[in-house]
Amino acid sequence: MLKCAYSIIATLPGVPCIYYGDEAGMEGYGDPFNRRYYPWGEEDAELISFFSKIGRIRRENSEFSEGILRFEEIGEHHVSYYRDGVYIAVNAGTEAVTVNAPEGVYDMLTDTTFDGVLPPMSAVICKKKENT
Repeated sequence: MLKCAYSIIATLPGVPCIYYGDEAGMEGYGDPFNRRYYPWGEEDAELISFFSKIGRIRRENSEFSEGILRFEEIGEHHVSYYRDGVYIAVNAGTEAVTVNAPEGVYDMLTDTTFDGVLPPMSAVICKKKENT
């Protein structure tokens, strides 16, 4: 769920902001445990990699600082929208959904072609692959 939420936070207009430790998999509780120390050496490596990848995608694609937002689909548990040439879709549901993704796009999170089927609890940040 955290990955779905951050995929939205990081791709909507504005500067993304998270509570310290979210990227390491820290959980919050009531006071005084909501301000525990950072889990140095015990971070969730998969989450750290995910947050880093989204940060790199934001830096390398000016659409996230300049792009216009346009919503495509809003379902009960999924949403899809565009930031200029970037297509973002998030499924926070428990079942796969098929979204109206443009043809020929690849998911920058996984570096794979996106076929429009969004698994449960997942997100894609897609763009047409540039010819090099």
